[in-house]
Amino acid sequence: MSTAGGYQILMLEPSAMIRNLVVQVARELRVAHVHQTGNWATARRILGEQRVDCIILSADDATKACELLNELRMSLFATAPDIPVIGLLPNASKGTREALEALGVSTFLFVPFRIRDVFDALGALWPHLRRERLQALR
Repeated sequence: MSTAGGYQILMLEPSAMIRNLVVQVARELRVAHVHQTGNWATARRILGEQRVDCIILSADDATKACELLNELRMSLFATAPDIPVIGLLPNASKGTREALEALGVSTFLFVPFRIRDVFDALGALWPHLRRERLQALR
């Protein structure tokens, strides 16, 4: 964990509405601080300046998503190259999913998604958070 209060997540998604939904889930569950952007250059700057524990990455532009992941996996950023990545797939082709899987993306959210899907995706990455937060929500 990067901080005492939770994980650091970078969310790269062009839709402010989708970004805000994920931020609200993370804030409500107190699991992570989400650095959000819809800009590829800003995402690269964040990855270059600080370590994050997870990336939630839009596949709206599959070419740019694969380029960023290639750079990440080649250790070109301050962030560890093997961090988990959650792919957001809005109408993405099978080829896009396969390309992202080849770059280590194993968890996907299909847009539109439910709030529960975000919770489940984060819980799959950090199972202890899922147990703790489920108990807290009861």
